[in-house]
Amino acid sequence: LTLNGVESFIEKAIESVYDYADEIVVFDTGSTDRTMEILAKYEKVKARQFKVQHLGKVWTDSKLEEELTKLLDQMKSETKAEWILKIDDDEYFPKEFMEEISQLQGEHPIYSLPFYQCGKGRNEKMVIKRLFKNIPEVSWNGIYGKETLAYNNVRFSSKKCPILNHCFIHLGELRGEDGR
Repeated sequence: LTLNGVESFIEKAIESVYDYADEIVVFDTGSTDRTMEILAKYEKVKARQFKVQHLGKVWTDSKLEEELTKLLDQMKSETKAEWILKIDDDEYFPKEFMEEISQLQGEHPIYSLPFYQCGKGRNEKMVIKRLFKNIPEVSWNGIYGKETLAYNNVRFSSKKCPILNHCFIHLGELRGEDGR
């Protein structure tokens, strides 16, 4: 899912996972910058655009956020991959992180990923469920951004899943007021 004004980040996000992915499915949620043009450069990327703009800064429990959750489930249903790593347009996945994922034996249906939230005086380590087996028991459920990934329709804390050792980096806090 992309947010308007990510053209400065999206290439780094795609390139950090590109060599490890069989396919990259992007649902652009209404950007008006060069995002779609940039994505067209990548052979493995399948991108579509929707008019469900992410509200940004705060989670408001709005209908739009419910629509974002539905889009996540739609993306899951449209891929044939055995495993899915959900990434955002403003994230970077270091090689060590991707290598750790590629070495997993897949004993669990959902894994939590540690990450650093960077920028604007916020540099904290957090954890989120983002790596999961593409099976019917795993789905997106509830309001986008609030522990939305579920197993058998039950949402639970990211801290209750196996957690990887390496971290990815979330750069969204580095965006300016105009999204760039």
